[in-house]
Amino acid sequence: MSGKGKIQTEVFRREGGNGDRDDSQQVGAGMKLIALDFETTGLDPQEGAEIIEIGASSFTLDGGLIETFSALCKPSKQISKRITKINGITNQDVESEPAAVVRWNEFLEWAGECQALVAHNAPFELKFIRRLYEDLGQEVPDLPMIDTLKLARRRIEGVKSYKLVDLVEHFDIELVNAHRAPDDAKATAELARVILNGYSNPKAAVKSNTKTATEMIRLAEDAAERKRMRQRRMDEFSEEVTIYVGELQESKGSSLLNALARFITTIVLIFLLFAALSFLL
Repeated sequence: MSGKGKIQTEVFRREGGNGDRDDSQQVGAGMKLIALDFETTGLDPQEGAEIIEIGASSFTLDGGLIETFSALCKPSKQISKRITKINGITNQDVESEPAAVVRWNEFLEWAGECQALVAHNAPFELKFIRRLYEDLGQEVPDLPMIDTLKLARRRIEGVKSYKLVDLVEHFDIELVNAHRAPDDAKATAELARVILNGYSNPKAAVKSNTKTATEMIRLAEDAAERKRMRQRRMDEFSEEVTIYVGELQESKGSSLLNALARFITTIVLIFLLFAALSFLL
């Protein structure tokens, strides 16, 4: 990463503000929020995935979109055909573009003062933001963020899925080029406005739904751990069932009472599994 300089660490700092200040007076319908979206070469920066496009739209709850930001980034490795098929970004498109760290600095300059970043499935963007800073040996700023995916799951019912494309279709929000960062960011901004304005007190909703990057990453990691635990329980249960089924098949020469006992044991195991899953959820 040599030759790429440093990234700003004091981001979205308000004039005269500090980390301990009560921002309740700043929270209002006219405050600026920024919807952010990345296109990347893969799903996990820990496995070498990189940012290839940054898109953003600044907006307010009462006034709508303010302006947009769009920038391509050149990754250190070639963009695969699979990724190009998804978002349409080719190696030729990014050949003369700077690295993501340069574009991120440009984004921060463009963003200026804002109340919070907004993203659909925000932990995804956070993973890549964190990697940008860590690669330069810098402390990752605790960015304030709102996740429209969590907002939608909490507030919206009767949708096909909670994917961005399905949510914007549900609300008749325009999304011209899905899987392109500027268009996805614009749609995310409109989605956030719709959902937040649906609260009886949108100002309070913004504040209550804003999490720091640290909080959001911790919640995502906790959710991932619960998912792994559920999968382990299912694997263990499947193994137990396989064993008991095998024993039942072998017990043809045994008494009916023996077979019935094994059957009841299996039913009890199923009940205990569902009870454990309900507790974990």
